[in-house]
Amino acid sequence: MCGIVGAAAHTDVVATLLEGLKRLEYRGYDSAGLALIDAQQGLECRRQEGKLQGLREKLKTHPISGCIGIGHTRWATHGQPVVANAHPQMAGDVAVVHNGIIENHDLLRDRLRQEGCTFSSETDTETVAHLMLQALDQGLQPLEALRSVTGQLEGAYALAVLCARFPGTIIIARHHSPLVIGIGEDAHYLASDPLALQHLTGNFIHLEEDELAEIGPEHCHIQGVSQAGLQRRTVRLAEEEHHIGKEGYRHYMLKEIHEQPLSVSRCLASRLKATTVAAKALGQGVSQALSKAGAVEIVACGSSYHAGLVAKHWIEELAGLPCRVEVASEYRYRRQIIQPGSLFISLSQSGETADTLAALHKAREGAYDAWMTIVNVSHSTLMRESEQALLLHA
Repeated sequence: MCGIVGAAAHTDVVATLLEGLKRLEYRGYDSAGLALIDAQQGLECRRQEGKLQGLREKLKTHPISGCIGIGHTRWATHGQPVVANAHPQMAGDVAVVHNGIIENHDLLRDRLRQEGCTFSSETDTETVAHLMLQALDQGLQPLEALRSVTGQLEGAYALAVLCARFPGTIIIARHHSPLVIGIGEDAHYLASDPLALQHLTGNFIHLEEDELAEIGPEHCHIQGVSQAGLQRRTVRLAEEEHHIGKEGYRHYMLKEIHEQPLSVSRCLASRLKATTVAAKALGQGVSQALSKAGAVEIVACGSSYHAGLVAKHWIEELAGLPCRVEVASEYRYRRQIIQPGSLFISLSQSGETADTLAALHKAREGAYDAWMTIVNVSHSTLMRESEQALLLHA
């Protein structure tokens, strides 16, 4: 899973961006990079394949600085994990970082080449950079330009864009991929996960589906689909209880294996009585959904899918209810036969798994009696968009 961070302040933000990327290392990645607008209003970029430490070493020998910047950790999808394919991707005086997949990037790339654009990477993201450059060269203002670009994109994206000719702002947009804005003192931040920013602020605005925003050190403007400006309340998020470091373990997977007894006990704490489950601990909505269910459908990806297979065994063995488990990426592409009284359960650790979110959106169109999610991150998109939720506290 890729990670995005950004910062607009009155002081140098290189250390802020690096710390934000460090806090996203647990997601996995194979390259990292930064782009900043320097004191001369020039656009500077540094990228490196491999771990974040490699980027730190490059910055020691080739330093950059600036008060406005974006950063990214990439997990290779289009193209090999090499410097040329690392983010930020550049076109002229434009730099772009991107999470997600632009599904029509081949068609866009062919068109842009016919119009004279030269590509230096294999990524789908570089097409966004060239489209932004074209829109800005046509005289559009940054938000107008990004809206014009997103209207041409198919797929999922969280985008953050810098342009040297507009040195005081970062432009962002999201569609089926999360972005959050952090509100600081004389500074604004952005990230694909609030965890990257919680050392800087506890005040956040979650960018909603198809919204765009422009942030600077002292301003934050959000636009909806109608292009009208939006007033949004900030949400206060407490510091997550879990530690983001490896805490002496060689890698995160090893840490998670050794944390399993603690994680299980934390998940079950206050939810179990001597012989029963404490219904209040599940929450009224969850308890009602479970008590009325005549069948269960679990949709998930990866290890969450395998956890769903274990759940299927126990649901059918102990509750006597039929249970079906499906990979989320397959669910959305076929017709569903839904049994009467079915409960739809989406399962995701992060609550940001794109395919699982897409499956939830499709499930809402079906004849399920109730929808709920089992998730670990309380401020995640899946948590916010589900009818009922059961937090793991892991």
